[in-house]
Amino acid sequence: MVDEKNYIEDTKLPVELDFKALKEEGLAYIQKHSGNQWTNLNPSDPGVTILDQLCYAFTELGYCTNFPIKDILTNNRGVLEIENQFYLPEDILTTSPITKDDYYKYIIDRIPDALNCDIQVVTSNVYQIYVHAYKSFNTSGDICKEVLNEVNKVRNLGAYFLTPKLLIPLKYNISGSIEIEEGYNLDVIITNINYKINNYIFPRILQTGYDRLEAEGYSINEIFNGPKLKRGWTHNIQSDSKKNTIEAFEIQKEIQNVSGVVAVSDICFIAKEGTDMLYVVRSGIDQIIELDLINSIGSNGLFKITKKGKIVDSISNNDHIKSMTPAKLHGTQLEAVEAIQLTPKIPVGKYRDISNYYSIQNTFPEIYAVGLNSLDLGASSFQISQSRQLKGYLTLFDQVLSNQFAQLANIGTLFSFKNPMTGTPSDEKHFYEIKNEYQKKNSRYPAPYKNFSSTYFYQSLYDTVPHIRPLLKNNDTYKYSFEAKSEKELLEDSWIAYKNDPYNAYMHGLMSFMEDEDVNLERRNTILDHLLARHGESPAVIDNVISVHQYTANPKKNQVIIKSLLLQNYGTLSYYRCKAYNYSGATRLNAKLKPVTDAYINQLLNGNQTDFIFDTERIDTEQYITPVDYQNYPTIALKINLLFVINGYYHNYMIDNRVDEEDKEKIQDNESALWLLDNRKGFFFIETDLLKKSFQYSIVLKKIAFSTKFILIKKMMNYQEVLIVNEVLQNTNNKDFDTIKNDFREVFGEDLQFEVSESSTVPEDYFAPSSNTMYEWAVFTHLNDEITIGINDPLFSNTVVSIFPDIFQDEQDEKLPIEDVNANHTRREKTHFEERLDFFLAQELPIHLTPKNFFTCLKTIQLLIPLYVIWYNSLVHFPEHPKNGVTKIDPQVVLENVNKLAIEIIKLNELND
Repeated sequence: MVDEKNYIEDTKLPVELDFKALKEEGLAYIQKHSGNQWTNLNPSDPGVTILDQLCYAFTELGYCTNFPIKDILTNNRGVLEIENQFYLPEDILTTSPITKDDYYKYIIDRIPDALNCDIQVVTSNVYQIYVHAYKSFNTSGDICKEVLNEVNKVRNLGAYFLTPKLLIPLKYNISGSIEIEEGYNLDVIITNINYKINNYIFPRILQTGYDRLEAEGYSINEIFNGPKLKRGWTHNIQSDSKKNTIEAFEIQKEIQNVSGVVAVSDICFIAKEGTDMLYVVRSGIDQIIELDLINSIGSNGLFKITKKGKIVDSISNNDHIKSMTPAKLHGTQLEAVEAIQLTPKIPVGKYRDISNYYSIQNTFPEIYAVGLNSLDLGASSFQISQSRQLKGYLTLFDQVLSNQFAQLANIGTLFSFKNPMTGTPSDEKHFYEIKNEYQKKNSRYPAPYKNFSSTYFYQSLYDTVPHIRPLLKNNDTYKYSFEAKSEKELLEDSWIAYKNDPYNAYMHGLMSFMEDEDVNLERRNTILDHLLARHGESPAVIDNVISVHQYTANPKKNQVIIKSLLLQNYGTLSYYRCKAYNYSGATRLNAKLKPVTDAYINQLLNGNQTDFIFDTERIDTEQYITPVDYQNYPTIALKINLLFVINGYYHNYMIDNRVDEEDKEKIQDNESALWLLDNRKGFFFIETDLLKKSFQYSIVLKKIAFSTKFILIKKMMNYQEVLIVNEVLQNTNNKDFDTIKNDFREVFGEDLQFEVSESSTVPEDYFAPSSNTMYEWAVFTHLNDEITIGINDPLFSNTVVSIFPDIFQDEQDEKLPIEDVNANHTRREKTHFEERLDFFLAQELPIHLTPKNFFTCLKTIQLLIPLYVIWYNSLVHFPEHPKNGVTKIDPQVVLENVNKLAIEIIKLNELND
């Protein structure tokens, strides 16, 4: 008996596609509300006929509503509209490196010459990278510079990478013997053994495609967890997987697991140029163990291979095996990744001309006289009146239905990150299609069909409803001519002119009925909240943070503008969420101030409107965050600038404080404000951990509990040298100080001097134990004759300092000049801006960083600008070439300015406390 079904099951349609169900609901509604007024509900009744046509139209709308979303979002070119609609998985699910494993994957992906790397924590937020690179790839230190350049591009706030180092190889031969199974290729076995051993010592990262990982069962979140990679995705990676201690039995076990190996015995290690048999070998964190299997098999005869009880003297193709070292395999793997799928395929949709509405009047029986061929030429006035009366009634339904199709067709625009600027896209498109280039730029009408942030979409019925012209108000407005025309020509031309008028009575009425700014803003705000929540951002948090009085006087409109800008930039803001600026590759600054001109002020006075409508397109362009911005600013500063509308405060300040040429003091204040806005997004944002790495330090040592002697190292140390001192101390192994002196001199030179005293002026709380040693040490810097700070001073350790001018006050704040407060040494109440900033930083900053927000007068800002610029530029790497016009800054000048900058920060902190 055949079990296969060979019939169609009568399944219930959804109500929007079920004509019968829709009609039954309509009839039930009529019976409920018409009482005894409407008794004939048979098909012969004209009202029921109208209900039939409407139900058929509803099923058409329901049919279109059930299109796949990919079809609805596919444009007339057959392309799925993604920009400002969705972020692709590889863009929104990835982040710039945050963990050590992320940096490990990022370095291996970006630096083809690096086979492996190891990342060690030196001190808090200071990292040392050790790179494993084969000589066949790189014989110089260039790879280390390349690695440093790449990690500085994506370093986290507060993180500091020392110059990477190449791992130093510790080479050993292998002694022992193996027996291989008959039928296996010896070259393949040796190649596999060599790969197994090297991969055990330092497991190599394997990069593959999205499609392969998906086939292996990895979820999309697992695949894209971490930085965006160019050469393939990875999983289950550990950056600290380098083996620093290896025992012979471990290698024996690895060899035993190679297919074709029958037995392994007597495995041990022999140092190069040595003869002792070793069963355990060790390396330091800056070294890597290398076991030379290939040369051990050669003429040395240390590693014996037997097959069927006979010794195999040599391998058949030594050169081939050497070519299959991990270096070669690494290159082969990269080539393989290029040929596979790295990202999910973008869905392909089918274009559906959804907005092309077909009027219900075209489907009525001819007796109703409302269709295209509704009336004969000889129809009486009475018949025409009857027809138009019914058409007027039906056109109301047509308009509602046509608007619904327009709403569905523009669902992508409705949920776009960008604010829509018209509710009738099809009519606007037609309006500009009939214009030449001059007319497009010099429109007769200031803002045809324009409306800020529409949420209801609609369209005209000019070419949809047959014979609609007599039904439209003032349809004969253009029925005149200064030329001799026939009645037919005049009717045709005037009808075209009426349709092309974006503000004719019909369109004006339709727009007035459909457009309500308060309703649109409320709906648009709700839609943007949904989009923010979908991307993991709390709308409530954003509402508490954003400024509501900068772009316009309407708080709701400001919310819509700022949330839209956030979503447009969210892809990169999310990816770089913890990123600091690239201090070594940033654009150099110029401390020269420029004047605030009358032309600039007049430009500000023109505001953000074009033709009485907020110019959202211009603001979208101005507030777009570029890749150069992420190079020059930390992401959190860019986000503050965006959400708090920093430029709005500056613009208001400069407009309100226009001065004449004689008031030089206020002119300088305005120039300082303009410099800060143009060059630093409106405020200084300083990582104090980065600042203190520019100090020069003194170091005092003393033994713990055994001596009252203090030993001063008579050399000013930069930050990297301080770390070297710490490294030397870590290797003291309880040596006496005379021995340690020699260790220091081996590193810093024989001229290094020490001063021993019975007492010290260094505060006791400056001293801290050097871990794993019997010494304490104090590291401190003299900023001037009066101010000395330790290297672990709380203000300069794990803090970020933001310095703003005192122009950031909102409407509800009491106008209290900060300079007056400072002069009286009194504390003022926080402004609303400061409260919002504190709240934002508490949400956004990494937990290990403490924010310090200072507000000061513009005179202090003017003092800080050159100090900041010299320090900032001293960190930027640039080629020393006479043609570039840039000279290297004198280190002593840098130190003096850095110390002055630190002193100013200390003063601001004291005033804040």
